[in-house]
Amino acid sequence: MLPSGISVPKLLDFGTLHSTEAVVSLPLSVSSSLLPPVRLLSVVLEDGETAHLKLSPHGGPHDDSDETAEGLDVIELPPHVPTPVADVSFVGREQGSYSGNVIVTTDHPDYARLVVPYEARVLHGEMRWGVACSGRGGQLRALTVVNGFASPVALLDASVADTNFQLHNFTSGRVL
Repeated sequence: MLPSGISVPKLLDFGTLHSTEAVVSLPLSVSSSLLPPVRLLSVVLEDGETAHLKLSPHGGPHDDSDETAEGLDVIELPPHVPTPVADVSFVGREQGSYSGNVIVTTDHPDYARLVVPYEARVLHGEMRWGVACSGRGGQLRALTVVNGFASPVALLDASVADTNFQLHNFTSGRVL
């Protein structure tokens, strides 16, 4: 936070969602160091981006029709206390990369409009794997990885947590 000002998250990162039913919700908190306390007036989505992003009052019900945090009371932001003001949810309906802004408005003239960027990726599918168990003891066994995504996927790294096993002949960058 600035020595004197209002602070919002630098980015709401919803990560990568893998199915049409996937929903990731993140709390949106605002902090102020200003006196007298600043009042938060609204939280809205820029340009009405409602196909994938939903807002609700923090801790309140999530409604698929919300593009503003309806029911959001005017919130007074006490100095130096992060205040949860809304829950922002991203729904992984369609594949793609998404970004935009959540807009927070306050009654302070220098901080009337605060922009919180968001990003998310949606890639429907999964990676499946199986082991061909034809060997015994210290013999090598084939590990097969199947790409269940609609797009090609590059395998960059592989590891086995169990020290009793080792990986052999792994090629980084192999595209499935």
